[in-house]
Amino acid sequence: MNRFSFPGSKAYHIMKDLTQTTTQPSHALVSFLLRSTTATMVSPGQVGETCLSSLLTPSHVTPDSRVLEIGCGTLRVGLHFIRYLNPEHYHCLERDELSLMAAFRYELPSQGLLYKRPLIVKGEDMDFNMFGSGVVYDLIYASAVFLHMPDKLVWVGLERLASKLKPYDGRIFVSHNIKFCSRLGGEECTKRLTSLGLEFIGKHTHDSLLFNHYELWFEFRRSKA
Repeated sequence: MNRFSFPGSKAYHIMKDLTQTTTQPSHALVSFLLRSTTATMVSPGQVGETCLSSLLTPSHVTPDSRVLEIGCGTLRVGLHFIRYLNPEHYHCLERDELSLMAAFRYELPSQGLLYKRPLIVKGEDMDFNMFGSGVVYDLIYASAVFLHMPDKLVWVGLERLASKLKPYDGRIFVSHNIKFCSRLGGEECTKRLTSLGLEFIGKHTHDSLLFNHYELWFEFRRSKA
């Protein structure tokens, strides 16, 4: 029995029906059915791990790097970064108090990661002052956060983040889409980014596992020292 064939599950009955048909199903059909019925079988930890791997390579993050996550929630992705990075090198700004309670009271202790001393603070309006004025990050990322924010606030946040990103080598990654930028139009968007000292590098995809599609990550860098 494999991970798709638990008796009583939707996946089990679909695969059972397929094996009993006289016509051999195509590989494409089987692949589609497996992807469409396994989303609920994937753990948050697996999703976070794939997200970590999709960001590590293009950003060249090492254990000594400093990482800032905007909207870490219950640390679905953050736990993997905390485990990978040196102590005190992971920071996060999160607005939801219940998510913070879950992170501090369960997720970090249960994973034995309190000794890593991540700096996770409650805050809104893209205020990063509590992380200190002298901190410079190698990676800043926001997963499905800017989607739910007014464009004006996103631009305020990018302006504040630009000075906290390591010049040239540091990276900002934004998931799903960058409508806050595209709604301005390509030329105006580029001008706005340039005025902040930022440059759009390109986009990456990775299998989100949790959803039946590939997730997009948009990459930016600080182009001025």
